[in-house]
Amino acid sequence: MTNRPPNNDPKRIWQNQNPEEPIMSLQEIRAKVRKLEIKRILILGFGTVCYAGFAVVFAVVVPRRYQQGQTIDAVVFGYWFLILIYMAYICARGLFSKRLAPDNGRKTAIESLRAFYQWKRSFNLRQLAVYCASFFVVIPLMLILKWLQRPVFPMINLAFLGIAYLVLASKTYFQVKWIAHKIQTEFDSVDALGKDDGSAS
Repeated sequence: MTNRPPNNDPKRIWQNQNPEEPIMSLQEIRAKVRKLEIKRILILGFGTVCYAGFAVVFAVVVPRRYQQGQTIDAVVFGYWFLILIYMAYICARGLFSKRLAPDNGRKTAIESLRAFYQWKRSFNLRQLAVYCASFFVVIPLMLILKWLQRPVFPMINLAFLGIAYLVLASKTYFQVKWIAHKIQTEFDSVDALGKDDGSAS
């Protein structure tokens, strides 16, 4: 009886693999770049339409609140209007920026993958900055200013607000860490493709 492993033994298959074999073929890289480019255009197009649409609504609400004597509400809605205009501009500018190039050579296609993840990280950072400024600064400040106008300051409301924001801050922290880890993993996969491309050449 022989101790020779069978032909379909996983260990033998792994040992016989060519270490210089590309992780992804050029066709697979091109297909992934096309898919990511479509995803990017859809995100930016949808964002442009939604942010611009909500900005129009807030542009009507702000003067009405001010005319009704609700100055704090007018300021808050004005802030949201500026944020919506900013996000609509960011999305619209991205739509007209340089497109990814999936149909060129392998090196250019890999750089297109890296460009997509760089855009994704930059776009997420902008969204995070807007989210933190809005939910951790503007909204609490608005609530406190409104409570200060009451005859008796509602300390119980302030306590509940503090607890709610502790939960929200924890959730935001872990969510940001998870997204950052996911994007870094994507960058690592692109770097692996680049190293593999260099070794194959």
